Order: sequence, then C-alpha cells, then structure tokens
Amino acid sequence: MNKKQLAKTWTMRDGTVIKISDMSDRHLINTLNYLWRNAEELRTRAAFALDIAAEQTNGEMAAYYLEQDANHLYEMEDIDYLSTREDYCEMLAEAKRRGLSPRGDTGESK
Repeated sequence: MNKKQLAKTWTMRDGTVIKISDMSDRHLINTLNYLWRNAEELRTRAAFALDIAAEQTNGEMAAYYLEQDANHLYEMEDIDYLSTREDYCEMLAEAKRRGLSPRGDTGESK
C-alpha cells in the first residue's frame, strides 16, 4: 500500500485497516472526535519518536533535522498538527462530502 492509499485508511484499535470512505457516519465522527481529544498526546508522541530517532542516528545532519522536526512538533498548536495528518484531512473531507457536521453532530436522532 503506497502513502496515498494509506492516507485514505484508518487502523482501528483491533488492528483492522478500514477505508475512510467505508466508515459509518458514526465511526467517522467518533474517530474525528478521538483525534481532537487526543491531539496533544499524539503530537507529543510523534515529537518524542523523532527525538529518539535523532539520538540513535549516526549522521549529524540527519540528527539535526530530526531534532528540528521534533522541536517544530513540540511548539505546534494541536489543530495545526492534525492538519499535517493526511488521514485526518481525508476524514474531514469525507465528513464534508457526506454533509456531516464534525464535532459529533451527525444529524441522527439519539
């Protein structure tokens, strides 16, 4: 699966990979809500992974750029981080195509 195809999928908790376009409305909205609630943690984890990679690489330039990327993530606003995630952007686009209102309002009666 190439990067463009990967961006159009979501890996569920149980490891199952699902196409974003195949997600139910409720699943799509719940996943967007999950990303919003956990953006800070996800951003910090990504930055930490870059820090670790920078420590373990042998090349000075590679380490420098990994550190720069990590610092950029640490300083980023959560919504800006989410906007760099292709899966998040694809989910927002899919919600818009379906006429769904992100932030949990699917228009369904409860």
